[in-house]
Amino acid sequence: MNKKFSLLVLISALCLVGCKTDTVNSFSFEKDEVTVEATKYAQLVLNVKPSNSEAWIEWSSSNENVVVLAGGSSSTFVRSVMGVNAGTAVITAKVRGDVSKSAQCTIKVYNVAATDIKFSCSKSDSTYISGDAIKMTAGKTMELKATVLPDNASFKTVTWSSSNDSVASINERGIINANKVGTAVITATDYLGQVKKSINLTVEAIPVQSVFIMENPDFQKLEGETKYSITNTYAVLPTIATNRKVTVTSSDLKVVKVLSPDTILTVAPGEATITITTEDGGKTGSFNLKVIETALRGFKIAVDTIRMNVGEKYDIPCVFTPANATNKDVTGTSDAPAVVEVIDANTIKAVAAGKATVELTCGTYKASVVVVVKTAVESIACTEDTKTIKVGEEYEIAYTILPADATNKNVMVTIADDSILQLVSGTKVKALSEGKTTVTLTTEDGNKSDKIIIKVEPAE
Repeated sequence: MNKKFSLLVLISALCLVGCKTDTVNSFSFEKDEVTVEATKYAQLVLNVKPSNSEAWIEWSSSNENVVVLAGGSSSTFVRSVMGVNAGTAVITAKVRGDVSKSAQCTIKVYNVAATDIKFSCSKSDSTYISGDAIKMTAGKTMELKATVLPDNASFKTVTWSSSNDSVASINERGIINANKVGTAVITATDYLGQVKKSINLTVEAIPVQSVFIMENPDFQKLEGETKYSITNTYAVLPTIATNRKVTVTSSDLKVVKVLSPDTILTVAPGEATITITTEDGGKTGSFNLKVIETALRGFKIAVDTIRMNVGEKYDIPCVFTPANATNKDVTGTSDAPAVVEVIDANTIKAVAAGKATVELTCGTYKASVVVVVKTAVESIACTEDTKTIKVGEEYEIAYTILPADATNKNVMVTIADDSILQLVSGTKVKALSEGKTTVTLTTEDGNKSDKIIIKVEPAE
């Protein structure tokens, strides 16, 4: 019984270590393509699922003049091959008895390895190679050619890369795009990755060649005091020039002012020359402008009535249509100069209290406004500072307003404690109870004020 039990334990242990199966679900080569030098060996490995599969593999070469099978056996998943002559062959692995299970690996054999790479390109105005460097103009393209040495190297193709694609990018055919000003390193790597050759690339600015002026007949009849865009009046060429900044100047700032490289302001009738100068190269272009008068098409006064105090001056607000009309000369007259005097254009002065109508004229347009002049209150003073009265008595507060001819002498009365005093009418108050309170008189015109203290005693 002990021996049988030990045998069962051993068998179980062996199965746990890894029982093999003849079933292969799938397999493939570890690498789809392998490169090997002639007379040298390469090892091919099959990845098999499940990993504990055990099956007979049939190996074959599509061209034994290029690649032959070497070490290994049909019972293993690893096989060596040897390169015979330069060329390409396919190694096929199949599961014996199951044609649906197969895998292939391409073998490339080379006779001579690359030792160097030489660059060349077709010289033009925008691209050229000087020593170990390339110079290009931004926005241009070029084809960089790579010659793999020696001439009899088995593989002549290379892969390309750029250290800075934002400056210059290169595709698989060696076509370089110069994207912007800057530097980059272009590298070519041989097929086997054994030789790399780099060249420095400098992308230079695209220079400005000229300033082109476009005809704009509208600029021969510009109205004054108006902003105009000149964006579509000139062009810096070529349009892909790297630095297209310009300065714009006017030959007569009294006629035209330059607000920005895109905008001008016409000031007054006349003629001026606008000149555009490029920052790059100092290229220039110019065109003439003619500014004409802007006709007045309407005129009015902005207010209906004007109220003033004697001695004041006031500029009557005017509305011109259009606002940039050239002629804004105004003259004025008053129907009562003794009340309101026109002292200059639309400026008036209040001479004496009263009412006057002022008429303004601009070109063929007329407008009028009523002006009311009053004599303003300058001060108010109570005749007494304090006053004593008895309960039940009335007292009218006397006061003086200056100047004596003030137009509006109305006053307002404020009692600090209305349980002591009651306002009867005007400035007359009545004593209600014992105590002391302050009464304030305030002018309606000008808000001037003065105070009186009133003391109330018991009635006799």
